[in-house]
Amino acid sequence: MNELLRRLLPLLATAVLAGGCSMTRQLKDGELLHYETQLELNTPLEGKAARRLESELSVIPRPEPLPKRQKWRVSLYNRLTRKPQKEKGFRHWLQTKVARPPVLYQADRIERSRLALLKRLYDEGFFHAEVAYDTLSRGRKVWVRYEIGTGQPYRLRKIEGPEDSLPLAQRLEVSQENSFLQPGQAYSQSDLAAERQRLADLANDLGYFKVRKNHFYFFVDTALGSNEADLYWRLNVGDDSTILQTYYHRNDWIYADHRLDRPADAESLDTVAFGPRYFLQSRQIVRPGLLNRVFREEAQLRYSRQRQEALLSRLQDLGIYRFINLQVQTGQDGEDAWLDRRFLLTPGFMQDVLAEFQSHTRSGSYLGLGASLTYAHKNAFRGAERFDLSLSGGVETQLNNPGELINTVDLSAQASIALPKVLAPFRLRTYTGSFVPRTQFSLADNYQRRTGFYNINSFSLKFGYDWRTGPGRRHQLYPASISHVDVFGQTMALAELFESDPRLEKSFEDV
Repeated sequence: MNELLRRLLPLLATAVLAGGCSMTRQLKDGELLHYETQLELNTPLEGKAARRLESELSVIPRPEPLPKRQKWRVSLYNRLTRKPQKEKGFRHWLQTKVARPPVLYQADRIERSRLALLKRLYDEGFFHAEVAYDTLSRGRKVWVRYEIGTGQPYRLRKIEGPEDSLPLAQRLEVSQENSFLQPGQAYSQSDLAAERQRLADLANDLGYFKVRKNHFYFFVDTALGSNEADLYWRLNVGDDSTILQTYYHRNDWIYADHRLDRPADAESLDTVAFGPRYFLQSRQIVRPGLLNRVFREEAQLRYSRQRQEALLSRLQDLGIYRFINLQVQTGQDGEDAWLDRRFLLTPGFMQDVLAEFQSHTRSGSYLGLGASLTYAHKNAFRGAERFDLSLSGGVETQLNNPGELINTVDLSAQASIALPKVLAPFRLRTYTGSFVPRTQFSLADNYQRRTGFYNINSFSLKFGYDWRTGPGRRHQLYPASISHVDVFGQTMALAELFESDPRLEKSFEDV
């Protein structure tokens, strides 16, 4: 290592000190080094708004030369001209990870960067923005400076929808209070994109299955002369009249044990029907009644994107499916538009086993050894019931102690089962959101023996509920919890400790 540092430090020091001249030594005839890019921003914005805009614009120009403090890396690259013989080792790491090749000046890329800066300003509502650039050459180095004048940003004066009598347009117009576009706010292309997606999602939730965000477009009127703009959104569906139809669910085909290497052939599978829902399995992985509760939509219900996404989330939350694939077929029955869905559910691994071994030491020459075994079944009774069993044990001894070999023994066992439903003395509607509520039962027993002092055994039983109301929001409620602790086998040595330390005795009484 010392020999490596002795060779490395002079090389790096030389690269840093000679950075100015060595940065251009490997350039070919006619090539120039793009040394630095500067932005001069003239804007009426102030404070955070101005700093944010400058920060966003500074990352647009290309190519991007290294900052001044890192230009020695280009000098180092030029000095390491010999290609390393091996694709590993220190020299290869230095040449590929530390050194950087020189950034060449390219006039066409500078012009493209100017246009990119101008487009970004237009997207932010600076419709009178101007961007120019200038170059300064010294030897074979080029400095590029962009002069940016933003002018006043435009603000929205009003937002209006189509004036036609299409039912979809009228229903979307009513929803403008939740729009990303509101009078008085600054024009922003990103807000327009978000509004197009919002309109498409809302149309899907209203049953318009075929509506997509590219069916909406905007045009802007900036001829008011007061840095204000009127914004109009329109709906363009072309000649396809089915886009403006509301779709209703007809049939659902649920392949509950689909395999990726096997086609979904309904004729060779056992089928159970619940109204318009058909559950197909070659072997019963899951009880159809469970899936029927997850598919809580009624027959002939109007299509809703939000409701369908909640259904897919509930299927995923069951914890037994690795892949969920949805196929949709649409059709016409007179004036009514319908859609059939095929859910291809591929089960994952149902059981997991984990074994762990560990050791530890602590002050006083104590040495401990332990082991644990964990078993989990995600579909214990073919109803997505999760069963967990955990067993663990450990011993601890004190080295160089002529007394007992084993000082402490710990044994524990825990079992729990989670049912994908709410067990309650009253009728409760479940599966109404994006997640599946669960009822949990857990049983645990822990035994500890302190050789020469006491034995203690603790037992606990819990009953409760576990549910989620959204990503990152989980709730647990345990209305019933029973625990019992028993201390036995106390020795005279422990009694003597109690006499000398009353607080220790009190702690045992409070167990």
